[in-house]
Amino acid sequence: MARSKVYDFHLAVGQFIDYRIALKTKEPERILYVGITDNVYEEVFELPFPQMVIKEINMKIIVVNPDLNTVVKWIK
Repeated sequence: MARSKVYDFHLAVGQFIDYRIALKTKEPERILYVGITDNVYEEVFELPFPQMVIKEINMKIIVVNPDLNTVVKWIK
């Protein structure tokens, strides 16, 4: 059975929080970003609930286009 995109979003949020806490103890000045593809950002991360979560936890995001090998958007 395939996982849903929302489930994958929740995994990404959990990993982001875990890594941010771990970095805080070793390198508190470092800023953590989540890297995602532009299609995943448009399909999942732009939905209302994920946007609320992103804002609440202050998630930083780098959106990339893997076909063009470029950064599309930095979200601070």
